[in-house]
Amino acid sequence: MGGNGAQTGSLWDYMGEFFAVRPNVGFSTSDVGTDGGVNLSDRLMGADFRLTIPQLSNTQIYAEAFTEACCGVFKVLYGYYSGLYAPIFLSNNLDLRLEYSHFPGVFYRHGVFGNGQTLNRHLFGHHGGPDSDTALFEMRSILSEEWNNKFSFTYETYKGNIYSSLDGTADTTFASTTSAIERRFRFYDTLSYSKSHYTIEANTGLESLNNFNFESSQNRYNFLFGINLTIRP
Repeated sequence: MGGNGAQTGSLWDYMGEFFAVRPNVGFSTSDVGTDGGVNLSDRLMGADFRLTIPQLSNTQIYAEAFTEACCGVFKVLYGYYSGLYAPIFLSNNLDLRLEYSHFPGVFYRHGVFGNGQTLNRHLFGHHGGPDSDTALFEMRSILSEEWNNKFSFTYETYKGNIYSSLDGTADTTFASTTSAIERRFRFYDTLSYSKSHYTIEANTGLESLNNFNFESSQNRYNFLFGINLTIRP
């Protein structure tokens, strides 16, 4: 509740939102107020599942699914991600993660937020963001007590980044389709060195973009490089 562009209310209004008491708004998938009712919040509903298998070195299978509380014209607006994490893969020095995620275009774009659900001008939540599908393969190798190396391959698709309104109200914001789907293939490697009070990371990667910015045949390559330093007291 609250934030840039959101409706304001009284203390009683905020308490009512927390306890699902919403006069003149009701409890529907559309979240649209009636008779002057003010919609103060974005509501998500979800469920998660996690299975740990001790016989396989505590390998975990996990999943989470959730729905967005706006856009009542869409009966099924759900996002989900699921994956497998093996803390010991083939040897004690390797771990493995496989993950897939899907997010519809309306996620993180509820009309109650003027600029979307943002923090420091960046959408928060899953890194894929709205209208995306992502697949991740990640493997980490423990080289020594101080040295670690993590390699990942990510495949991402984005169907659109244009947001429109079906009837002119903020509560029915949705993502418009575009002529071309943006696809990203990314190889990324992180080499890290850690001591008791600091960690240094060197990141290198290569990214291939197809239909960049949703324009057909606009293809390019990005070379990625970065250095991170973390100091602990």
